[in-house]
Order: sequence, then C-alpha cells, then structure tokens
Amino acid sequence: MKKKNIIKTLGIILALTFALTACDDVETVSDTAQEVSDYAEYEKWSLQLKDSFIDEENNSLHINATYTNNSEEPTYAASCFAVRAFQNDKELTESVYLNGEDNLATEVRNGQSVDVIYSFELTDRSEAEVLVGEPTAEQATIGKKVYNLEN
Repeated sequence: MKKKNIIKTLGIILALTFALTACDDVETVSDTAQEVSDYAEYEKWSLQLKDSFIDEENNSLHINATYTNNSEEPTYAASCFAVRAFQNDKELTESVYLNGEDNLATEVRNGQSVDVIYSFELTDRSEAEVLVGEPTAEQATIGKKVYNLEN
C-alpha cells in the first residue's frame, strides 16, 4: 500500500512540474511576440517616432514625431504619451525647443495629425534610446527607437 501511495505522489509531482513548465513557456512566447517599434498606439491615439536632430548650441536632442488623435474629444500630444530618452542607461532631462514650434500643446481634433518635437538634454554623443510609454503611472513601453548620434 505504501508503494502505491509513493508512486501516486511522484506522479502528481511530475504532472505539476510539467504543468508549471508549460505555463512558463506560454508567458515567454507571449512576451517575445510583443515587439516594440517606432510606432505606438494607446487607446485612440498614435505616435510615430521619426528622425532626430541635435541643437549644438544648447547640447540637446530633438526627436521629430507625428501625433494622431482618433478620439471624439480634442487632445494634446503632451498628455497622451510618456516619452523618455536614455543614454548610457541614464534618463535624459527633458528640455524645451526654443527655435521652433514643437506643437506638444496644440489642440488636436478628431482624425487630425500634428508634427511634434520631443527635446532632451544630451550627456554626450553616444546613441540615445527613446521610449514611448502609456500615459499611466506604470508608463508601460509601447514604442521605441534608437538614434545614433555619432554622425
């Protein structure tokens, strides 16, 4: 009788081990399926990261993007996405682009798009990674582009 119980227990342990391994594999597959590109969508808004330029005088990086509002309500690009930039694993400080209109505070109505500029203070000329996050406390990354600044 004891051998039967030991065999049953070992069988249950083995089955649970396989079940947990299968669950872990499913999570891994779903994580890799969610690749992030330079195009981000959240609710009814979208943001397409484009090219960049450097303001040598102010040592700042400016990222060109296109913001589109497909919601019924007018919105502003500044409030619909959390855009952050990093160099050498350190977050860059946001800056203001004074030489032109960045349109982040321009009201955008249903179905309209506007070109916007996100600006950051540079630490050096190493590559910069720009992440687009949801406008929530978690700021889950939904868009990303790496800019080579050594040119």
